[in-house]
Amino acid sequence: MKKFILLYILFLILVSNTNAQLIKEPRGFIKFGMGYFLDVSRFFDNDYVDGITGLKNDKTAGGKSIWIEGGYKLPNKIIISANIMFASARYKYIDIVYLGASRLVVHQNYALNFSYEFNQKTKHKFTPGIGFLYNRIDISRASYSLLSDNGQYYINNPEIIDGYDEQLGINLNLDYYYQFKNNFFMGARVNTIYLISIGLEGFVFSPVLGVKF
Repeated sequence: MKKFILLYILFLILVSNTNAQLIKEPRGFIKFGMGYFLDVSRFFDNDYVDGITGLKNDKTAGGKSIWIEGGYKLPNKIIISANIMFASARYKYIDIVYLGASRLVVHQNYALNFSYEFNQKTKHKFTPGIGFLYNRIDISRASYSLLSDNGQYYINNPEIIDGYDEQLGINLNLDYYYQFKNNFFMGARVNTIYLISIGLEGFVFSPVLGVKF
């Protein structure tokens, strides 16, 4: 992962230096970020209580995210871009069998975004955007049965079952960045993920590095 980031930064510098003198108003761009993912999908739906332990699922869970995005600015100043993001978060098991263990939830987001860049004549840029996304969530769950024998309970066939879920949703972005003279830019992004069948899924907070060409 570190080698990938270093190679990507070198690529950005090379592209920006090559194109800075050739294009007065660059329309294409590529940018990426690594940051924090906050999963809030259970925040408003946290009524389930385990019948044995009496515990509830955590309302939120944090993890890592990495994303990359490329796009093009149209003559009418609307920006069209494609984004790929991977994010993960860990939730603790609350059942008696796997109590204390945690399960990893992995998100894959593929989005088509539409945005607009404000303050186009200054070095400080604000770019709000909205997009349509396909979301795949890789999840695991505990499976077992409890057997009773003369008042004693026994755990039968405990196992972790892996699976996935697919959703469609909306992607809301807000980028701020500083534009350097060589078309290289850096800043920060706040991303909100809303899934149609679930509701508010999570937030991403990350720095932004990119180049226009």
